[in-house]
Amino acid sequence: MGPRNLSLVTRHLLKVASILLTLGEKDRGGKWSNRPMRSLGTILSSWFPQTQANVEERIKTLHFLLKQNPEATWNLLLQLLPSPGATATHTSKPYWRDWADHWQEGTTYGELATFNTAIIEQVLDHAGNRSARWIKVFEILGNIPPQLHPKLISQLTSLAHSELPDFERKPIYEKLSQQLENYRKYDGPHWSLPKNLLSDLEMVLEQLAPQSPIYQNAWLFETWLHRFFQAGKDHNESQRELDKARCAAIQEILDSDGFSGIESLAEIAGDPSRVGRAVFMATGAEYETAIIPAKLEGNPTDLQLACGYVWNRFSPEDWDWADHAVSLCQTDISRAYFLSMLTFSLEAWRKADDLGPSTAQHYWERVHAHNPKLTPDEVSLAASKLIEVERVDAAILLLSMATHSEHPLDPECLLETLETVMKLPAPRQKELRERIDQHHIQELIGYLQNQSSGDYECRLATIEWFFLPLLGEFSIHSPKTLHSQLEKSPKFFIELLSVADHVQQEPTQEEKNRVEYAYHLLHGWKTIPGTEPDGKIQEEKLRQWCEEVRQLARKTNRLGICDSKLGELFAHAPSDPDGTWPCEAVREIVEEIGTEELGKGLYYGIVNSRGVAWGTGGEEEHELATQFRSKAEKISFDHPFVGEILENVSQCYELQANHCKEEARSQL
Repeated sequence: MGPRNLSLVTRHLLKVASILLTLGEKDRGGKWSNRPMRSLGTILSSWFPQTQANVEERIKTLHFLLKQNPEATWNLLLQLLPSPGATATHTSKPYWRDWADHWQEGTTYGELATFNTAIIEQVLDHAGNRSARWIKVFEILGNIPPQLHPKLISQLTSLAHSELPDFERKPIYEKLSQQLENYRKYDGPHWSLPKNLLSDLEMVLEQLAPQSPIYQNAWLFETWLHRFFQAGKDHNESQRELDKARCAAIQEILDSDGFSGIESLAEIAGDPSRVGRAVFMATGAEYETAIIPAKLEGNPTDLQLACGYVWNRFSPEDWDWADHAVSLCQTDISRAYFLSMLTFSLEAWRKADDLGPSTAQHYWERVHAHNPKLTPDEVSLAASKLIEVERVDAAILLLSMATHSEHPLDPECLLETLETVMKLPAPRQKELRERIDQHHIQELIGYLQNQSSGDYECRLATIEWFFLPLLGEFSIHSPKTLHSQLEKSPKFFIELLSVADHVQQEPTQEEKNRVEYAYHLLHGWKTIPGTEPDGKIQEEKLRQWCEEVRQLARKTNRLGICDSKLGELFAHAPSDPDGTWPCEAVREIVEEIGTEELGKGLYYGIVNSRGVAWGTGGEEEHELATQFRSKAEKISFDHPFVGEILENVSQCYELQANHCKEEARSQL
């Protein structure tokens, strides 16, 4: 019997809650969902409590826990706050006790409101002067009941008049400001705040503002500001307004605190590079010596500050300034950092090379490799340089973006980059998968597939096999080269069939991957051999391919599974010009082979090609049954074996239609 079972009884609730709270404080986490704090939250839940204790007794339990351990109980209060996406689980009733025989789960709306009000009141009482707690309060402004609005305003007013330092005021001020802006912007009839509460909160907001210009203006340097960029407003005009506000903020901070104030602003800003950009826009070159080279060997914040300044200070026509600035740098790494902040171009690469191999290596290890104006030769050179410093992920990203250029890329560069990935050790491959969007690799493979040259078909097939999980059913690119090999080579088809059908007792991970890859490649192949560019199937080509495949399968004792797979493939056959399905070439081959395994494969291939369907009431299934019965009748005299299969499909859909109708009636 666990603590949750004991908590069903009111007299045990307090002790169980105390034990679970203590365990929760010491819990290190894990994969299991029934952690101590989660169990305690389920027991005391406002909308689905798993105890016979009434609402007053549950509230008293919370008061006791707050006295016992206020820190841990605060987290419990947050867990109990109203949440539209909350879930809960049942507590099993003990079979050998009569504790819960007559207990009914659930609660009334009145009890729910009483409990939620008590929870929110405790949250307000224990928020104190801690910014992290008030941020949680502001996230539930719409759930605070009207009777607690005076307490909310009173608590915030006291907080505003306290000696709260600016670094604590900043997150409180910014979060409340953001929430009030959202309520004003999305003033819905069902969830908007009362106007008097909005007015009171706006007055308190002014009092909560930080005193220092640094903290007052830090919000302007976040990554994205919805306050400026609103729907329906011109983006360029919004950017000009934001730039003007940022420049004014920089000037105010410089007037009050000097450049040290700018350094402090960068430390707390969401994006220090925007601070650097604004410094140049507001002051030009006035503070250049304070940034270059001083900020080129500092911490990440200093580097971002310098990057924003240099990026906006530099012009591709002003390499004289860049040469002068880089001459001020005293170390290879500071020179590399400076060059990496300039436009990613051939000129910058040459500068790095001229400064020596150490500077060049540091440069390629750090530079953000992106410039849509690079020529194909420059793209190839940059990709090779990135690979040299083991940044194959950056090379892939660069090449992926370059595939959208109007200038053709060198296929050899793309092939070598992808082959570099294939040669990486398994840990590095895993790290790469976590670091880069797999879409970029798909883009490179798709680009190579669309080239008309067949010089690298074998290499591309190897690449497609390696990256096969990325070329599956839901990818915009399929393994076209491998599919083409299947059409051309019956031997390749049988090799894949043998791999997919061969299961070792204790396979290695590599063997598991081979089996999975072979299965998915065969499953995703839907182009029937002998298919011409216009979509028609040459019967003799298909017959010759099938004969070779079945002969090889017979030698490896896999004729049955081979026929089954052929049947699945034929389910994707096209129609004849008059609408007869499947086309005559496929009908003839199926009739000639005529094995039970082939028939089953075709049957299941047709049925499974529909995918998942529900909620149709049987109408779709009845329509499909009618369609396949009509197809069967059309070919049954000339191709009876195929006609019988289609008739079986029709009967299958008829059974499904009847089942769906019965299910729909039972739910009325």
